[in-house]
Amino acid sequence: MAIATSPMIRAVNTELAPALHCSLFQTHRKVFTVVALSMLALTGSGLVSSPIEMPIPAGLAILVLGVPHGAFDVAIWNSRNGDRSAHGLSGMLVKYVALAGGFFCLWLIAPAVALPIFIAMSIYHFSSDWDHDLDGIPRLIVAGAMISAPAALHRAEVIEIFSWLSPTETANAVALAMATAALPLLQASLVVMVLTAARRPWAAAELAAVLALAWLTPPLMFFLVYFCGLHAVRHMIETHRLLGAPAGYTFACAAFPYAPLAIAGTVGGALTFSTLPPGPALVGAIFMALGALTVPHIIVVDWYGSTD
Repeated sequence: MAIATSPMIRAVNTELAPALHCSLFQTHRKVFTVVALSMLALTGSGLVSSPIEMPIPAGLAILVLGVPHGAFDVAIWNSRNGDRSAHGLSGMLVKYVALAGGFFCLWLIAPAVALPIFIAMSIYHFSSDWDHDLDGIPRLIVAGAMISAPAALHRAEVIEIFSWLSPTETANAVALAMATAALPLLQASLVVMVLTAARRPWAAAELAAVLALAWLTPPLMFFLVYFCGLHAVRHMIETHRLLGAPAGYTFACAAFPYAPLAIAGTVGGALTFSTLPPGPALVGAIFMALGALTVPHIIVVDWYGSTD
């Protein structure tokens, strides 16, 4: 959906966008850091169970709170491309669906290939959460440490989740590779945090909270808190800035009808293609959908939509 505002409102919003974006960004960073540390305390005290024991609620939370942030890709494309015609929109959607469908087919045909590709794509994409704080290599180091960390202390649970997505041998091999890489990547990330702390203390605190979550909480809990609480929200803040800080209702409409379609498609895929029990089937379908949608999402957001 194209965002339509009057020229005067667009001009005012464009002037206000940088200040509003900075305020939203910093507020979100501080709130997330506090929430992450609270979840660490609750998990450590035994007051919060591992989400793998209740996969349906965890899957629905990720689906409803996390997946829809990609629904703004059409608005990002429109903002960058300038072609808001029906022909331009349909062409973009055809390419988007074709890329997602191609990776989904790869996952169905060769999950042993698709899983490591998905892990690599996730590291690359999630590293963009610190575009404003770190250069390219430090960002990738931190994202790699974050993604690989769950396999270090919670390998059995990581293998269980991966086995919902790929053969058991692949799940074991990928988890072993992640566990092997986790400690050196963490050590490198600690250096990044120390260097960052001098000029961006809250950024360093956020990095510390994310990595502590990744290491010390159950994998599905970490992913739920990080993906829904940091990545999805930060993406929407960045998109709000990119679109010129439109009003809340107008901004929300930019994700319609794509967010409901993504949610419905993921649930439909879980019911249609999976032979797993309902809980693992839903979580597995969500990760497969994320893998499929990450390909066009990266192209639109990290390459085509980059504003650096």
